[in-house]
Amino acid sequence: APRPPGAPPAPRPVRPADVVNAVCEALNIPRHELLGNSRHRRITLARGVSAYLLRDLTTLSWPEIAHQLGRERHSTVHGAAKRITKALELDESTHSLPEQGEVPMRLLIDRVRRSALQAERR
Repeated sequence: APRPPGAPPAPRPVRPADVVNAVCEALNIPRHELLGNSRHRRITLARGVSAYLLRDLTTLSWPEIAHQLGRERHSTVHGAAKRITKALELDESTHSLPEQGEVPMRLLIDRVRRSALQAERR
């Protein structure tokens, strides 16, 4: 159906690459590390935040999210996103960003979400 006159433009879907790039920028990690096999705390946090926001900001399924993050099984990204959801519910902070000190998970997620959404306007 056509949009009524004066209605705000329909939001464009967020590109998965914009989410991944925003996470890498916020956590100061190279994209190849996020997509690699490292189990370093900061890298696993980045994967979890990516999975959480890809599910929240896109229409991708868990298997599609796993593919975007270079994972073979969707259960790994689903579990990572669940950890982020739980951290948000418990209002936890992350210590995985030494140069920033303790950062509330909610603040980190909001910052990355905003960055990914702004990438759409560039």
